[in-house]
Amino acid sequence: QFRGFVRQEKRLGDEQRQRELEELRKKNKEQEEKIKDQQRQILQLRMFADATVRTIRQIAKVIPEKAREFWQKIGSNLRKVGGEHYYHMQENEVKEANKGYQAAAQNQRARYNKSQRYRNLDR
Repeated sequence: QFRGFVRQEKRLGDEQRQRELEELRKKNKEQEEKIKDQQRQILQLRMFADATVRTIRQIAKVIPEKAREFWQKIGSNLRKVGGEHYYHMQENEVKEANKGYQAAAQNQRARYNKSQRYRNLDR
């Protein structure tokens, strides 16, 4: 009788272990699927980022000479102020760009003063 009981217990234990193993396998499968899904998402994001960078580079290629000129002016102005300059130029280029910048600033000042003159006529 005792032996029968032991055998029955052993069989129950084996069944229990089998069930636990199957549950573990199922969980493993689920996690593998999750990981695969995440990897797929990461890959898609990376591809999207690559495409974005590519389009931005193409756009940057298309930007006309005018924009380059503008950046030159900004760069020369920064160099004049003594900050970092992003665009390396020869000294004469810098002078020319500064001339352009000074003219623009002067123009702006003149326009501002003109608009202020009419605001209070008792000046």
